Amino acid sequence: MYHLIGIELGGSKLSAGLTDTDCCLVRKLVEPIADPPNVLAVLDATAAMAWRIVEDLPYNAILALGVACSGLINRPEGIILSSPSLGWHNVALRDELERRLPWKVFIGNNVNLATLGEWQQGAGSGAASLLGIFIGTGIGAGLILNGQLYEGGHGFAGEIGHSWLALCDHPADACQETITGKLLAAAAGPALSRQAMQASQSGEATLLVPDATGWITCEEIGRVESLGDAVAKRLITDAAGALGLVIANAVVLLDPERIILGGSVVRAIPALIPQVQQIVQRHVMPEFAARQEIVAAKLGREASLIGAAVLARMAGELSKKS
Repeated sequence: MYHLIGIELGGSKLSAGLTDTDCCLVRKLVEPIADPPNVLAVLDATAAMAWRIVEDLPYNAILALGVACSGLINRPEGIILSSPSLGWHNVALRDELERRLPWKVFIGNNVNLATLGEWQQGAGSGAASLLGIFIGTGIGAGLILNGQLYEGGHGFAGEIGHSWLALCDHPADACQETITGKLLAAAAGPALSRQAMQASQSGEATLLVPDATGWITCEEIGRVESLGDAVAKRLITDAAGALGLVIANAVVLLDPERIILGGSVVRAIPALIPQVQQIVQRHVMPEFAARQEIVAAKLGREASLIGAAVLARMAGELSKKS
């Protein structure tokens, strides 16, 4: 029996999954990454984890290995051009891993691969055109168009968190999630937590309670929203409004058959999805509104791992750039 390996290279942890040839997860390993992530140390740890996930299988039972990584990726060349979460630039990840391992390696952007995973195994199954949006520390999107993963003319498609909600005088290369006017500043996890902290510290009546580190998490926002907390409800309504506007623009441009919302913020705050759905329907033409389907991701934290295995199975032969 043949298998595939999917690996997710995150800013704080490394995950590996062994799947069957249908890309169903057989087993999974997770370990932390040192901060800051040293390139050589992480490469060695990734190779070692790949061997551990294989366990007693013969090495030729593995067809290929896929790696999901955040940031801008040159997928055909296997290079991480820029990964803010890792602090890496121009790392030849594919070549370095192939020096350490006996298998072919394919790499891709983590949100693209999460969307690919949901399309193959999760909430996107059966859709020919799909927009996946994942909201966590950042906000990214993946696109399936006419049954193929679309990565754009330069491989950078999907950086939806950098969409502008208002005209702004900030320089074009400004990408911080704190910049007012960007979707990141309105709906990413750190932005929601900062807004919750500000509301709590200003003396607003709220049930929000900081955790042991003194931070108000998105899980806490979701918890007290379900109890009727006015501050949490306002934060979620504002975030849903920003997300809904950006998604509405994407809908009229791309007309996706299905929209998937996932990521840690969506898992923590289930109330986001119905509110986003209302905003989208309010801001698109009736013909679009009647046909749009917005659903929660199904694969949870395994979406990118499974998508990396799908990439490996497809041997990197995705859509040709048009």
